Amino acid sequence: MPVVRWAAVVVTALLGLMNVGTFTDASVDKRLVALGVVLGVVGLVAAAGLALRKSWGRSAVVGIGVVNAVAGMVAQAKGIEEAWIGITLAALGAILGLLTKSES
Repeated sequence: MPVVRWAAVVVTALLGLMNVGTFTDASVDKRLVALGVVLGVVGLVAAAGLALRKSWGRSAVVGIGVVNAVAGMVAQAKGIEEAWIGITLAALGAILGLLTKSES
């Protein structure tokens, strides 16, 4: 279903942009900022891979969604209350990625 694939692309790209934007928050631990930027760039690459129907695109979107969800839970545990937004988007991206038809 192309709609599910494009929804996964949009959600993953949005999550990637949110992660890249973490470098602007001075109140966040520098290690989490670095992780956020790396996850953001990888997320944007994963979204592009799925949009371009690369064989690795689906796996990358699911993987980055799971890693982002775990990172969001760590951030939540460290007291970053807004992390639930990233956890929700990451889980949604991973689920949509799983529902996307695998490219051969």
